[in-house]
Amino acid sequence: SWFLGGKIHSKRAVSKVTKKYKKDQKDFYVQCYTDIMNLQQQNAEMQQYIDQITMEQRDGEFDIADINRDNKVSRAEFNMYKKEYQKKNPEMANQFPRFEDFDPDSDGLISKAEYDAYYRRLTAR
Repeated sequence: SWFLGGKIHSKRAVSKVTKKYKKDQKDFYVQCYTDIMNLQQQNAEMQQYIDQITMEQRDGEFDIADINRDNKVSRAEFNMYKKEYQKKNPEMANQFPRFEDFDPDSDGLISKAEYDAYYRRLTAR
């Protein structure tokens, strides 16, 4: 009788522990899922912020290169900007794009639309 009582009690204890384990495991998975969803949302917001900052930085670079403020960058303006940029960032000297990369219609001027299109092509790769 003592043996039988111990076996029943043991079964109840195992059942109780198993039930608690399953509940804890479910809670853990729910928390992991929630955390992952929150991180994905944060990543999307961060990427949006980075894209916005990058666009503002590019706009600023175009404005700096456009010395005469005609909303177009001539080859001379481009070369002056490139020279100053490479002076400040010598490690980027070999990576600086050519004037022709920005001027697909070969009219000798880079419009803001051509400038933006160049960077859209880069990010689409």
